[in-house]
Amino acid sequence: MAHFNKDFLQFFIDLAPNNNKDWFDLNRKRYENSVREPFRNFVQSVIEAIAADHPELAWTIGYLTYTAADPRGQEMARFWQRRGIDTVFLGFEDWWEDDVQKQFTRWNPAAAEAACWNLARDYDLVLTHDSDGDYGH
Repeated sequence: MAHFNKDFLQFFIDLAPNNNKDWFDLNRKRYENSVREPFRNFVQSVIEAIAADHPELAWTIGYLTYTAADPRGQEMARFWQRRGIDTVFLGFEDWWEDDVQKQFTRWNPAAAEAACWNLARDYDLVLTHDSDGDYGH
């Protein structure tokens, strides 16, 4: 498990009897460093390996948010383009800031779902972030 250190599993062992917001808030940086970032890196390496082994597939990462003109969208598109993976932005407005500000992504779930299904019809595989906006981008 090259992507994960010993604290990856230990975090979940410690979380089990302390599954509450206060404990998590105190351990948020630990979670980010020992769980979230290593897992994102692992997923990214799996995506890259599969894409390299299957160039016949039209691999695409679809983002509900951003546009191709947005600086963050351009950054993500360049990152994936270097790995031979297309990027599509659906352009839904995203007001999410961070956990500290307690602001959440705002979009119409039905419109987002319809846009994702339309995107999926055009590609062999579409990768996108979850309803919390969380994906390793």
